[in-house]
Amino acid sequence: MSVLDPGVRKCIEDQAACRGYLFHFERQDRRRTGNFWLDFLNIRRTTDVAGLSFQSLVVVSDSTVLFRNFAGQAQIDRVERQRNPLGPFQPAGEAASAVLKR
Repeated sequence: MSVLDPGVRKCIEDQAACRGYLFHFERQDRRRTGNFWLDFLNIRRTTDVAGLSFQSLVVVSDSTVLFRNFAGQAQIDRVERQRNPLGPFQPAGEAASAVLKR
């Protein structure tokens, strides 16, 4: 317990009088790119994801902030790729393989 922040230790001692609040804000814009027909037939999908993320932890006791911490990503920029060789029949193939494994 000695490695904890003094504000967190006081919160543990106060028990019922102490509250912790976690705030999570996120915004993501998703845009599909690539070949329309491959996407439509669920063979290959490419999605560009852009946005931001923010998290904050605030510990309060008797209207006094004892501890605060924040983290996040100022800029999210990633590409998600999904490939299904069987296209629209992919879920049926996965179900059949699960039955065969039994």
